[in-house]
Amino acid sequence: MKQLLLGNEAVARGLYEAGVRVVSSYPGTPSTEITEAAAKFEEIYCEWAPNEKSQPKLLQVHPLPVLVLFVL
Repeated sequence: MKQLLLGNEAVARGLYEAGVRVVSSYPGTPSTEITEAAAKFEEIYCEWAPNEKSQPKLLQVHPLPVLVLFVL
């Protein structure tokens, strides 16, 4: 089935299909909408980090395949 998605929704769908299980970002970044879209998938755990410095600590806690979204 074909589905029309916005760019951020397509990225979130790609994360889901790639097997990503944890997404972390901090509010106010370009990745915010991607995280919101990824949160709609039950299989993906999403959380908001208080700042960009706390995100690498998430990698030590979750042993699953992780994609952490940073501002480039």
